[in-house]
Amino acid sequence: MVLTEAGQVLLREAGGLIAAMQRLEDKARLLTQGWEAEVRLAVDSLFPTELLLLNLGAICRTLPGGAPANARSGDVRGG
Repeated sequence: MVLTEAGQVLLREAGGLIAAMQRLEDKARLLTQGWEAEVRLAVDSLFPTELLLLNLGAICRTLPGGAPANARSGDVRGG
């Protein structure tokens, strides 16, 4: 099958929409299972980073599809 240039643009856009719908469906499933929509974690700077990442990775592996797409590191506030 050969797509026109316009068809290729629409196909790329559709792929993004399908991925977004899948993320929304996954989030809805997690919320109905009692998961929180957002988790904030405060960690003391003395806590071993390797242990923290190991355990966060274990939690992410329990989620459908692994870590959420909007998971981010670096939201660190000193205090």
